[in-house]
Amino acid sequence: MIMEELRRVIVDAASFSHFRTLARIFFVIFAVFVLLGFVLFFSTLLYVERYAGLVYPGVRVGNYDLGGLSAVTVKNFIENINNRYAKEGIELIIAASDGVNSRNLFKPVSGSDATEEVVRLDSDALSALALSAGRAGNIRQRLLLPVLYGFIKPHTLLAPTTANDAAFRAVLAGVLKGQEDPAKNAAVVFDFPETDMAPRVVPEKAGLTFEYPAIERQIKEALEVGTNRRQEVLSHQQQIYLESQLRRGLETLNLKGKLKTHRSHHSPPLDQG
Repeated sequence: MIMEELRRVIVDAASFSHFRTLARIFFVIFAVFVLLGFVLFFSTLLYVERYAGLVYPGVRVGNYDLGGLSAVTVKNFIENINNRYAKEGIELIIAASDGVNSRNLFKPVSGSDATEEVVRLDSDALSALALSAGRAGNIRQRLLLPVLYGFIKPHTLLAPTTANDAAFRAVLAGVLKGQEDPAKNAAVVFDFPETDMAPRVVPEKAGLTFEYPAIERQIKEALEVGTNRRQEVLSHQQQIYLESQLRRGLETLNLKGKLKTHRSHHSPPLDQG
């Protein structure tokens, strides 16, 4: 009886000692996590305070990191980019149907002295946008986003643009005007010369036109994503009425065998579509 009681006391003591050991381990782990939490919290506060009035690291526009810059510095930086576009322009690449590309330089300026910018990056809006990145939302977002942008995942901004649409279209049309070549349909000409009563067919001519609203959007988007100075122009191959289609139509009118193909440029067709 005494031995059993002694055995029970020893077992209870061992169990209590084991419990106390586990409690100590739990307390140490909990204390470590609390300490790390305080360290991270106060480090984040110091990090946020360090960039008060400045753009957080990891906030980008295009290939440029704006981190550590003030709103004024960002504005000046964007104005320098605008000046670069005004001087150097944007290269517009036109892919022709024959596989030969032509290159045209679009400079976003107009006026007699070429100083009026018809499309430009909005430096005021972008500087405000860059400075606000990581500073919106609730307290948790304002603490976590700066760390996220700076150390884990950079935040890329789209740069707002402003444009004088009428002047923008006029400058763009002036650059591309020499490249446009409207298509012409095949046509039947009834000039009935005395020696030949058969009508003649003038073959079609393929053409190329430009989708100006789409090109304007394309240039603005290139500016927004940041300093891409080479763009392939969106062109439109016009739908034309082919000589073969015209001949098939005429054959149904019992004119088969009476048509001649005219390939001279001296007599214009009556209907060029």
